[in-house]
Amino acid sequence: MVKGKTMFANALYVPTALEDLVTKLNRDITSKSITANNISEKLAYYYGELNMIHPFRERNGRTQKIFIEKVADKLGYSLQLEKIDSKKLLEVTIESVNGTGRPLKKVFEEVLVTKHFKDKSDQSHINNKSVTSTNITKSNYDLER
Repeated sequence: MVKGKTMFANALYVPTALEDLVTKLNRDITSKSITANNISEKLAYYYGELNMIHPFRERNGRTQKIFIEKVADKLGYSLQLEKIDSKKLLEVTIESVNGTGRPLKKVFEEVLVTKHFKDKSDQSHINNKSVTSTNITKSNYDLER
């Protein structure tokens, strides 16, 4: 799949790449290696990687946004992507493909908000739950196109 000058993952590798990405994310979450100091960088990384895997023929951008917002939520943050101009988000996402991902990280920093909890019991689930991965099989994808 190609969009503009960007070539995304070959459809044959999508299931494995997606499973590997979710496994790595779960490892980062359970090992608590995602911290307040690197949350924007980590979210930008996973957002960019999911973009390059590009698992669907259509609506990848919307899916990526929902996915990364849910990841941020599990980590105790609100990533308010609706506050980013869609053209700007597209621009920094494309730039992350060819560069370091720093512009995407910077944009995420601007819209990342720490959730506030009433007490510590409300916060105890953070960093203990994994992102759920669905069973990925070849039949889940239209690999013939």
